[in-house]
Amino acid sequence: MIAASPSLPALATWNGHFVWPEDPDEVPLWRLAQEARAADLGIKLPESRTRRQHDANLALVESNLIGRPASAPAVEIDPLRTLQPHDAAETFVADLVALGEHGPHDDAQLRALYADHCTRYRLVPTAENMLRDAMRVLPGVFKEQVDGKTAAGKRQRKFVWLIATPEAEQDELLEVAA
Repeated sequence: MIAASPSLPALATWNGHFVWPEDPDEVPLWRLAQEARAADLGIKLPESRTRRQHDANLALVESNLIGRPASAPAVEIDPLRTLQPHDAAETFVADLVALGEHGPHDDAQLRALYADHCTRYRLVPTAENMLRDAMRVLPGVFKEQVDGKTAAGKRQRKFVWLIATPEAEQDELLEVAA
């Protein structure tokens, strides 16, 4: 609480709380003392200086809260779905085929396509190693080595993931049956 000083008369209080003056457009002495202290500290106080301004701000806040519980979020957010690795791989490959993205894909392309897929369907991304292990056993998905070389004494292998078209899968099944 701000104490009275010789230059500032005693502030109107009730039970230790500041009170508003009778006139709704009068700036109370305690507000003037707060403004002086805020100016010394270099901070800004809320805009309402009079009882009328204070009541208008309260009415605005209350009108924004009507019909909404205080604990509820302002906007409903659809939570991300989590899939098991096998389900994530199946939906990803089905999406690639539906979008016409079949054919060879290197690691960077596959990573970008999967990120787009997760964003589009609001999915939590499955760990890359788990997703690729699950993709490896799906029909119509093949992992092939396209280049192997040694650089700086280390073996480097480049792989490509092939996503077959539904027609190619059907032809492969017919060849196996014959």
